[in-house]
Amino acid sequence: MDHGRRRLHSGSTPRGGERPAKRERISVEEQQSQEIRNLKRKLEEARQREDKYIKNEQLHHTAMRSKQQRIERMEKSMESTNRKMYATQCRLNDMENIYDDLEMESKIMADFIDHYYDSRNITEEDRDELQDKLDEEAANYRDLEDRIKEVRHRDRYMKTVETERKRTTFYRKKMLELAEQLQFEQQEVTGETPLWKLCEICAHQFSHSDEYVPRVLVCGHTLCTSCIEKLDVGDGIRCPFCRTWTNMKRIEALPKNFQILQM
Repeated sequence: MDHGRRRLHSGSTPRGGERPAKRERISVEEQQSQEIRNLKRKLEEARQREDKYIKNEQLHHTAMRSKQQRIERMEKSMESTNRKMYATQCRLNDMENIYDDLEMESKIMADFIDHYYDSRNITEEDRDELQDKLDEEAANYRDLEDRIKEVRHRDRYMKTVETERKRTTFYRKKMLELAEQLQFEQQEVTGETPLWKLCEICAHQFSHSDEYVPRVLVCGHTLCTSCIEKLDVGDGIRCPFCRTWTNMKRIEALPKNFQILQM
């Protein structure tokens, strides 16, 4: 009986010795599981940051493309407006030429009528010939009246030209604002100096230095003082981009572009 108890007692010792090893194994597995969960969480956070970055880049790209499209639409609108202005100006020039012709014809006809009343003592044959000419001039006079009515609308054409000119100026101003904003945003991304801060001729950056002060021509284009001095022919300068003439006695009289200097 005692021998059996000793065997039972001695057989229970290995099972009791296995418990610490089992607990240690479970602890290692839990630690590994926790590390795996931490890695998964970090991967998920990294993926979310990457998704957010990609989304922001897409939004930025979409905004830049939208602004570029707006600039292109405004450029097309300006081209259309310029064509309309050119056509209107041509028509106005034609009307002015017609008006000059009408004035001359009216004077000729008036002289002819005066001559008619001064020629009452002419022969019968000459009288018939004169009557034919008078009838012809009367027909011309009726046509002249119709053409004068057309010329009376000249003021309306002048107003149309002025309206189109103002519209072109407005579109050009808006286009320049959008272009500057677009270049500014691109400069923030790339870290490069934006083009609107550079003279378009010498590519030198505008500054408060006397030779690189940005000055505005009557057409709206901005050049540095140094380049304006080189293009000055004594009494003015012709814009190298749009060929518009700017009268000036002194370069310092041209307005500074403070918007560029302050940004």
